Amino acid sequence: MLWWSAVAVMDVAPYIYDAWKPQHVLLSGRTGDTGAHDFIDVLGDLGLLHRAQPIGYGVHAFGMLMLAMALAWGAYIVWQQYRHRRTWG
Repeated sequence: MLWWSAVAVMDVAPYIYDAWKPQHVLLSGRTGDTGAHDFIDVLGDLGLLHRAQPIGYGVHAFGMLMLAMALAWGAYIVWQQYRHRRTWG
């Protein structure tokens, strides 16, 4: 679940980054410069639109950290199972 959540966070990061100077073509077929970009609205309402690119980088880095945590957690669980198997066999 953590891995899936991390991928979802990383998928959002480019759209956050794009809010400052919209270039991604959205589902509406426009780039969002006409106001159809959710993160332009959200970051604009919060007064953070001018910080969209650093926020996008930060969200991406947070997603990468979540991926690393998911891998470490999975490795720990496998190690615990291996250790438990050795004590039973």
